[in-house]
Amino acid sequence: MTIAELMKKYPELLKGNPDAVEAKRRVKALVAIDGVTLTDADGADIDIEVVELVTMASEEPEPEAESADKDANLEKAVKDAVAKAMKANPPRAPFERPEPEPATFVIPAQSKRYRATNFRQRNLTSVSPDPELAAYKFGAWFAGICGVPWATKRCKELGIPLHRDKALSEGVNTAGGFLVPEDFEPTIIELMEQYGVFRKYASIEPMSGDTKTIPRRTGGLTAYFVGENSSGTQSDPAWDQVNLVARKLMTLTKTSTELGEDAVINIGDKIANEAAYAFAYKEDLCGFLGDGSQTYGGIVGVGPRLTNLFGVSDDDDGVIVGTGDTIAEITMSDLNKVMGLLPLYADTPNCAWYCHRRFFSGGMQRLMEAYTGNNIVDLENGSRVLKFLGYPVRLTQVMNTGTAVSQVLAIFGDLALAAKFGDRRGFTLATSDSALNAFEQDEIVIRATQRFDIVVHDVGTTTSAGPVVALLGKAS
Repeated sequence: MTIAELMKKYPELLKGNPDAVEAKRRVKALVAIDGVTLTDADGADIDIEVVELVTMASEEPEPEAESADKDANLEKAVKDAVAKAMKANPPRAPFERPEPEPATFVIPAQSKRYRATNFRQRNLTSVSPDPELAAYKFGAWFAGICGVPWATKRCKELGIPLHRDKALSEGVNTAGGFLVPEDFEPTIIELMEQYGVFRKYASIEPMSGDTKTIPRRTGGLTAYFVGENSSGTQSDPAWDQVNLVARKLMTLTKTSTELGEDAVINIGDKIANEAAYAFAYKEDLCGFLGDGSQTYGGIVGVGPRLTNLFGVSDDDDGVIVGTGDTIAEITMSDLNKVMGLLPLYADTPNCAWYCHRRFFSGGMQRLMEAYTGNNIVDLENGSRVLKFLGYPVRLTQVMNTGTAVSQVLAIFGDLALAAKFGDRRGFTLATSDSALNAFEQDEIVIRATQRFDIVVHDVGTTTSAGPVVALLGKAS
């Protein structure tokens, strides 16, 4: 038997890391008990009798050199055996057990009667490769915050938290709210970006508190010529501040009390769509058309900031007044003039046109089709990636259409250089079975809130254009 085999049978052999003398004593004792032949690492027999005589007969010690050789051989045998045994059977702590593979969750068959149309918006695979599963989980979460037993159990199985918003009341649902879990936030935000435009292309500023102050550079150093042996003139960069103040936005809607698992995909899909659409639409209204009134939460948007600074009656450094007061009267010259106003620093990869779809179709597209060079294939196929004169066209349905006397028809430039979007808090949902006559109608009222701010901080000065410029309809 080798030392390794002996160790496997008696793991106490080297317990406590004994020295060579103690190791020999233990080996001798164990071999004597087992009555086996012991071999060293090279396969040669170890003479147990010799070892025993050397150990026990202290009156007649063997020559020092011979004893040292035997000690070295036995120590080498022990070390080699230990190394081989450790390599073949590495030690394992008692608590180190392989974790079982998590079971893949399968959506119940009865739930698959519905499809997640909104979670499929423009192939949101970057957020959820399985739209049905994303909608199912969101619907289960919503039913869970409503206290439906099956949903509460399902959320626990799927690891979906039902956390309250600590900033709101800790009381009943009608007084507080539930934070949308982080797993769902990207999906909701991306739905908002598909519906809305301003959030997607403005400069996002996360807000950890209700207010945030951001320094903004308004001027730089000035270079001066100096004569020989003359001192220079000092200049300093100029700064001001952009102040963001979180504003609460709320929407209310109703849904049926029938929150069964068979319709959970439909529930999740509907709620995500309605809340995302309402918030994104309001964000665009505030960002592009806000006039500072309560309707817009006190926010002044890009359009009013431009017209307040440059007026609406004549061409100026930041606005061009169109040839007519309707989309059909806009000319290519009008749009070229707008592009000519934009400073070079704003001609970035994020530079684009912002307008209503009607303006693109009745104005820009009409002008492109009027110019020569188009063939029937171009007109028939068109392009889903909208561009005009080499720049992207980003449609936002809040912009002005039809008769637009002295109104902003199109904006051109880099929105991120002109505006900050303060993101204080994402979605919070609360439910009630009694508000808005919900009890009488056997419905559930859903209250969604979020907190944000928009500050359009740079549209130029009275003597120079800023990072965004605009085309206005002609004054009457």
